[in-house]
Amino acid sequence: MNDITPALWPHLMLFALVCGALLVLPFVPAWREWRHPSDSAALKVSPSLTSDTGFLAQQFRELMQMQLAGGLTQDHQRLGALDTRAKGPPSERTQRPIVSTQAIRSLVDTSVQSPLYVTADVHVAGRARLREVLCVGGLTLGAHSHIGGWAHADQAVVLGEASVVVRRVSSARSIDLARHCCFERLHAPTLRFGHLPLPGTKAPVSSQPTWHRLRRIPGAQRWGDGAWRVDGDCDIPAWHHFCGSLVVMGVLRVGDGALVEGNVKAHQGIHIGPGARVTGAVVCEGGIHLLQDAVVGGPLVSETHVLLHTRSRVGAPDAPTTVSATHILIDRGVTTHGTVWARDAGVVLGLT
Repeated sequence: MNDITPALWPHLMLFALVCGALLVLPFVPAWREWRHPSDSAALKVSPSLTSDTGFLAQQFRELMQMQLAGGLTQDHQRLGALDTRAKGPPSERTQRPIVSTQAIRSLVDTSVQSPLYVTADVHVAGRARLREVLCVGGLTLGAHSHIGGWAHADQAVVLGEASVVVRRVSSARSIDLARHCCFERLHAPTLRFGHLPLPGTKAPVSSQPTWHRLRRIPGAQRWGDGAWRVDGDCDIPAWHHFCGSLVVMGVLRVGDGALVEGNVKAHQGIHIGPGARVTGAVVCEGGIHLLQDAVVGGPLVSETHVLLHTRSRVGAPDAPTTVSATHILIDRGVTTHGTVWARDAGVVLGLT
């Protein structure tokens, strides 16, 4: 036995060296990168893999500014003013960006199937069909226009009646959509939908409404600090003031002119009556209906659909928020602030 043990030592040492090498090898690339970084640049994100219009616009802006700093090509110089006639094969026209250093103003139907970068305004009175567009100025398109990719403007965006936005539109100032417009995702400090003169007059509202304090909701159980849970349906009476958050297992109805200071969540549906106000978030597995002149601080999130009636409002200029649902239906005169995201489809109804 004593004669065999010395013979095993070389094998044991070799086994230990092999195990040590196998343990150390995975850390060699990390050590090398730490000592001499070679992958410190930001990763390039494909436009098809991101939904952030601001990021897409900034990436496209930097690319175009680098090209402008290096001097425009002869083709780009000819396109200082937009030429709507097709040039070159389709593959070339759809891949090479078009740069315009002048404002684009067209009175006829216009189609541009290449990415468009304009250092001034774009105003198309007729039907416009665009792929991707970045405007340093404002973007105004006529009725029945179509944006197949993304669009961003540093100034206001105005889309005419029955226009279609397949993906994303953003603005650093405001977005106005006429009636019958269809959209997916919109982002701006202020978004207005179908803002046209409405028939009739708005009912006068007192500048200092009188609310009745609602100290307790029948059937409600305290659920945390300042929160209440209702196992069935819940009704906030008209012109009552409730302070606290609510979790409702059934349907939540907020009466006319009522005020809820807090967040609300319901499982089967939320109806916020005319002139009512919820200062916090409104979240529901079912549909959410905001009737005329209702106000929600936001965010407003539904797993199914959201219906915003005439003159309802979500968010504020100094407190932008999000409206998100599978389907979003918006009537004339609605104003939101922040992001409106219809995961399947959004429509400006234009009802009278």
